[in-house]
Amino acid sequence: MSDGWAMPGPAAATGGLVLAGLLAWLVWAGLMVVRYTRTATKPPPRTPDPDTVRQTRSGSVIGCRSGGIYCWFGIPYGLAERWRAAVPFPSWAGTRPALASNDRPLQFERSGIAAKALGIPKHLRGQAIGSESCLTLSIRAPVDVPSGKPLPVMVWIPGGGNTAGREAQYDFGALVQKEPVIVVGINYRLGILGWFAHPKLPARNAVERSGNYGLLDMIAALQWVRDNIAPFGGDPANVTIFGMSTGGTNVVGLLTSPLARGLFHKAIVQSGPIWHDSLATAQNYTDDPEPGHGNSAREVVNKLLMADGLAANREEAKACQEAMSPEQLETYLRSKSATELTKPLQPNTASGIYEIPNLIQDGTVLPLLPAVEILADPERVNAVPVMTGSNRDEVKFLMMMNPEKQRHVLQLFRRARNPEVYDREAAYRSAAWRDCTVNDPAQRLTGPGRPPVFAYRFDWDEHPSNWVVDLRHLLGAGHTLETAFVSGQFEGFLEAPFFFRGDTDRPARDTLSANMMSYWTEFARSGAPGRGSRGDLPEWMPWSNEEGALKSIVFDTPAGGGIRMTNEATTSAMLKRKLAEDASLSPDERRALYFQMFAFPVNAQWNDSEYGGTARPIGGLLAYGVPGD
Repeated sequence: MSDGWAMPGPAAATGGLVLAGLLAWLVWAGLMVVRYTRTATKPPPRTPDPDTVRQTRSGSVIGCRSGGIYCWFGIPYGLAERWRAAVPFPSWAGTRPALASNDRPLQFERSGIAAKALGIPKHLRGQAIGSESCLTLSIRAPVDVPSGKPLPVMVWIPGGGNTAGREAQYDFGALVQKEPVIVVGINYRLGILGWFAHPKLPARNAVERSGNYGLLDMIAALQWVRDNIAPFGGDPANVTIFGMSTGGTNVVGLLTSPLARGLFHKAIVQSGPIWHDSLATAQNYTDDPEPGHGNSAREVVNKLLMADGLAANREEAKACQEAMSPEQLETYLRSKSATELTKPLQPNTASGIYEIPNLIQDGTVLPLLPAVEILADPERVNAVPVMTGSNRDEVKFLMMMNPEKQRHVLQLFRRARNPEVYDREAAYRSAAWRDCTVNDPAQRLTGPGRPPVFAYRFDWDEHPSNWVVDLRHLLGAGHTLETAFVSGQFEGFLEAPFFFRGDTDRPARDTLSANMMSYWTEFARSGAPGRGSRGDLPEWMPWSNEEGALKSIVFDTPAGGGIRMTNEATTSAMLKRKLAEDASLSPDERRALYFQMFAFPVNAQWNDSEYGGTARPIGGLLAYGVPGD
C-alpha cells in the first residue's frame, strides 16, 4: 500500500487489503472485458458497396457504407523507399478493395501497466510493429450531398510525437454524418524512417538530403488529395489540414514549408507544440561543439555499431563511423530491416513514443529559421486562415501517467499525492504551453492584410469522479480530449474506454461536441468559424493584438460557463514574473517549474540566468514530463 492513506488497526487492515484486492480484481476484469469486447470480438467484415466505386489516377477503388456514410480505407497514395521522397503509387488493373486500414507505420507497441490495461498481447509489448510501407489514407464522405456541390475537404494528420500513432485510431464518421464535409486521414513514416539526416548518407537531390521524409509524405498525400478527391465529392480548391498534438506540430511544418504552398487553404492546430530541430541537433554527436540530440543520426549509428558488436564502446563506434565511406555507410544502414534500425531506441513504456529529431531545418523542405520567425513573416509563411487552440489543463494528461505524482492502492483508487502542488504545477505548465502554442503564434500571424487567426481554449472536465479514480481532478481538460468532441468519437477514444464513462452529463457533452463540429466545419467551408455552420452559436471573433480586445473562444458546457469569448492572453514574461513572485513556491519547486515551462524547444523563452546560471539540458518531450510506468 502506498503512502497517503490512513491506516486502520491490524485486523481492519487485513480485511481492507482483502477487500481492496477483490475490488481491484473486479475493476481490472471490467477493463479487460471492455478491451476484449473491442478487440477479441472482431467486427464483421466490411461489405463492398457498388455505389462507392471511384476512379483515381492510379486505378478504380471500391469502399463500403458504414453508419450512414461512405468509407474508403487504406487507399495507397505513395511508395516509400527508405530515406527517399515518396513517389506516386503505381497504377493497378481492375477495382481495388478499400475496406481495411491495415497499414500501421512502424512504431513501438506499448508495454508496462498501460499495455496490461489495454489488453495488448504479451508477445507484442514493447516490440516494433508496423511497416515502412505505410503510405495510405482513408476517406469518409456523406452519402447524400444536399447542394450537389463539391464539399470542403478536411485532411487529418494524426499525432504521437512523430514516432507513434496512425490514422485508424481516429473515427470522424460522426462529424461527416452531422456536417457535409469530407474527412481524409493519412498515415506517414514515423521515427527513424520518417526523420533521419545523416550527412554522409548519399542523396540524389537536396529534397532527399533533407531528412524530412515524414513531412514529404504529408506533402505527397496532399498532392494526392489535390489530384484525386473530386470523384469522392470533395473540392480540391478547398482543403483544410488539421491535427492534434504532434499532428498540429506537423500542420505548422506544412505552414512553413515552401514545398507545401498551394496544397491547402486553411489550417487547424490543436494543442500543437511548435518546433523545428536544427541540422546540428539532427546530425551531430552529443559532444560536438554544436551538440546533437542523443538520438541524432550519428548517435543512432553509434548505437547500431555497438549493438552489432562492431564497436565495444561509443568512442570505438565514433572512430568506426568516421572511417566509413558514404557508400559503406549506406550499404550498412540499408542492409538492416526496419525493426533492426529501431533496436537501439528506448521508447516510453506508456506511449511507445521515443525521442528523435524531426521537422529539421534543412534549408529546402523547411527553411533555416525557427518556425515562429517564419510564422511572423507574411512572405515566407503559407498564408491561409488559421485556427489554433489548447486545452486548459494540457499537461495533466502527462502528469496523471507519472507514478511520482499519485498515491494509489494496488494500482487503483488513484488520487494526486499532493492536490495543491499538482494543481499548481498543472496551471503553470499548461499556461506556458498555451503561450508558446497559441498566444505567441496567433500574435505573430496577425497583422494588416493577413488572413485571420481564430484561437480557442477547451475547458471541459466533467469526467467520472468516484472511489476508483478521480479523473475530474487528475485529468481535467487534458491534452487530446478536444479531439473526441471534434470527431464525436467518445466510445473507446484513443483506445482508452474509461475516459468518457460514468456520471458524465452526456446530453451537455454531446451538445458541446455538436457545436464544436459546427465551428470546425464552418471554418473549413468559409475560412471563418463565425456562428457555426447553422448560424446559431455565439460568434467566434478573430484574434486581435489590441490590448484588452477579445482574442479567443472558450469551449465548455453550461455548467462550466458555456461557450464564450475572452480577452485572456498570458505571455511568457507575465508567467515568469508570476513564477518569481509566487511566495508559495520553494526554491527547488520554482526551479523545477521554470525548467518544465521553458526548457522544451517549443518555448524559446529560456534564460540561463533565470534558471540559476545552469545551461538548459539537451532533451525533448520525454525529458519534460512524459514518464514511463
